[in-house]
Amino acid sequence: MPAPTLTPELAEQLSRVSTSHDRSVVYAPCLVRLKSGEVLPRVYLVEESTFLEYWGEEQRRPVLDPNEIESIEESPMRMPAALATQIYNAHESGMGYFIFTVRLRNGSSVPFLTGNAVDFPDWPEGIQPSDAVAVEPHVGREHFQTAEGGQRSAKYVWCLYSHDLLTTVT
Repeated sequence: MPAPTLTPELAEQLSRVSTSHDRSVVYAPCLVRLKSGEVLPRVYLVEESTFLEYWGEEQRRPVLDPNEIESIEESPMRMPAALATQIYNAHESGMGYFIFTVRLRNGSSVPFLTGNAVDFPDWPEGIQPSDAVAVEPHVGREHFQTAEGGQRSAKYVWCLYSHDLLTTVT
């Protein structure tokens, strides 16, 4: 059964979110407000057919139903889109993961190890995504030789929607 389409209002809101790109997949890292009142600050909205083409049916995860969403906006927790796309364009550091170092406005840097989705790193205390000014893909591996080293991915939720979205946005 295909994923639901977004309402025209939600499709319009999604169109205002900066996207990152990994080959054929367009990621929209969002903050969503649910009809229940709950706010989810780390949600990937992704068109279902491209998700399945890239990730495969076996990678389908429990996902948020688009029918539960009240509103969509840019996530304040997401890495700047251009930096995430730069990491995606460098391809995986190893099978199923990315290692990269984020350079910060103050001159310091933070290494990260994530799965195949990089937009929601687990930012250290006191660091905001807006502090990120550059990335170095595949740099920082030495920080992950022990379990305590470096930063990982924050927890996030997938939300898949039907391709019909493209016909509802004008």
